[in-house]
Amino acid sequence: MKRKNWIIILIAVLVVGAAVYFVAGKKTQQAATSVMQGVPQDPLSELEYINLGDYGCKWETYESGETMLVFPDGAYARSYWVKDGNKYYYVDVSGCQMKGNYSHDGYYVGRNGVMDKTVMRITKDVRPREGIKYTDDSGICWTFYVSSKEAHLTYPEGYNYKADYEVVPLGHSAYALYNIEDEYDCWHAVVLENGKVVRLSTAGVTEEYRIQ
Repeated sequence: MKRKNWIIILIAVLVVGAAVYFVAGKKTQQAATSVMQGVPQDPLSELEYINLGDYGCKWETYESGETMLVFPDGAYARSYWVKDGNKYYYVDVSGCQMKGNYSHDGYYVGRNGVMDKTVMRITKDVRPREGIKYTDDSGICWTFYVSSKEAHLTYPEGYNYKADYEVVPLGHSAYALYNIEDEYDCWHAVVLENGKVVRLSTAGVTEEYRIQ
């Protein structure tokens, strides 16, 4: 009788184990299918961020419109996600809340400055095209030489302005640009459309530059 009871228990354990294995396998398959179909995955599972108020940090918005995360010693957060309530904001390399661009880890921030979880994450790493001019409608031009960690900004003839930048790859098709002569002039660049477009953010403003 005891032996029979043990056999019944063993069979029950095997049945339950098989059911758990089947469900887990099905969930894994569904997750893989979601990735293949382009369904956005939950970014919170691996997102690194700081909470508003950590280390005494707080938002400050200036008359010029930029919103920055400031620490008690006056330092600014740069290239960080910030959780404010149940929303996530990104401060780019310029120290300002970024809008309408992708972060250094590939997640998208909407025009309102809040992470948009419905937009697919950038997972590949694409370079801007070497030595090719990217311009906007006004004729402002960026030229990148990532192999030598250089970028050059030029304005249309008559403005007499140009600047040279150091290029630092961040991954996920994102780059930080540092003005060689002005430490406060920093840009966050993301390469899109297989290298045809570069989207640049600084001081809370985002613009696109295209190969003409």
